[in-house]
Amino acid sequence: MDLNNAALEGADLSEISWSDACLRGVDLRRADLRGSNLCEIDLRRADVRGADLSGTNLSGADLRGAKLLPYDKRDPAKLSEHNLNGAVPGNFDLSSNDLIPSNLRNAILKNTELSGALLVDAEDLTQNEVDQAIGDQTTRLPAHLRHPVAWSNSTDGKPVRGTNDAIKEAGKELVRTASRLAASVLMWRLLDRSLQ
Repeated sequence: MDLNNAALEGADLSEISWSDACLRGVDLRRADLRGSNLCEIDLRRADVRGADLSGTNLSGADLRGAKLLPYDKRDPAKLSEHNLNGAVPGNFDLSSNDLIPSNLRNAILKNTELSGALLVDAEDLTQNEVDQAIGDQTTRLPAHLRHPVAWSNSTDGKPVRGTNDAIKEAGKELVRTASRLAASVLMWRLLDRSLQ
């Protein structure tokens, strides 16, 4: 299902499974996506300002360039991509009743592509969730979170997995290398014994 650039502002889309959907550039401002399955969905450049993504499965989703900034009820265009002109806003005063933050409470972000995503003031985003995502230095996180070290280790300009996945992958490679080395040593010993 291709919903490229669709206008779904304020829609109740809770607990829907979006398998094989393309939501690239879609307007999801203030949408209710609680408990939805957006696993491996294309959400590049989607406007998700003020959306409720609590409990949403975003595993493997592509959120490159997505806007998860607060939604300003008084001035909806205030934080739009057009009005930002490439500027990256700082933290917002969320005590104002006019600002609705994007809610990511208990969202699953494993292998979610976050390069260039604006997550400034996204609510309930944790360091553990960020560590499981894929991103780079263009990903804008809330002030209380840090970019995983692995995100700054990209040598080819491509985004890399967060710290947890990078450590797991390094451990798996170490086990594979150690197994090959152990097999080689065992073969040399057997060959040596057969030659004696």
